[in-house]
Amino acid sequence: MNGQELMRKMLHSYERSYDITAPCLVNGHTYDAGAYYNESGAKYVLTKKAELWRISCYEDVYFRVVNELDEAVLDAFLDDFINWIEPKVVRGGKEVPDTDHMYTLVTGVFFADQPVSKAVRKKIRRYHYYKNYRFSLRGYCQVRLLVFDMTEKKLIGNRAARELLKGYNKVFRP
Repeated sequence: MNGQELMRKMLHSYERSYDITAPCLVNGHTYDAGAYYNESGAKYVLTKKAELWRISCYEDVYFRVVNELDEAVLDAFLDDFINWIEPKVVRGGKEVPDTDHMYTLVTGVFFADQPVSKAVRKKIRRYHYYKNYRFSLRGYCQVRLLVFDMTEKKLIGNRAARELLKGYNKVFRP
């Protein structure tokens, strides 16, 4: 199985709950697909007009199949996140997200058909981005990185993607 086939399978499982855009254009860079999920919850008394609280949770996933995952490809995604995704998508061009924002998880999923170098593995594992807005009163944003090394049949991710690693580790089991 190559990266393109695995991405198609993953997108098929995502399409039940996520809005999928393929291809996805972000800050002038093209990703093979983007998956977007939002969930909203509220508590109210007697009628919906008497709302006590409301929360909104978001997840944005960007998929990319590459022949070789090098630092330039990874840095391009991280630059897209810092310069476009976080200010324009997460915050909506404002100083902070809306009042009911609880969290936004931004996940970069890469499928590498060639082996991933040790330097790139180290960079992925050490990458950390967590930003809270107004002391978490307006929620937080976190970046997760997930790489499928198709040649060595390994899964690489940062600390924030730990739960994803546990779930997707089954992909490479015989």
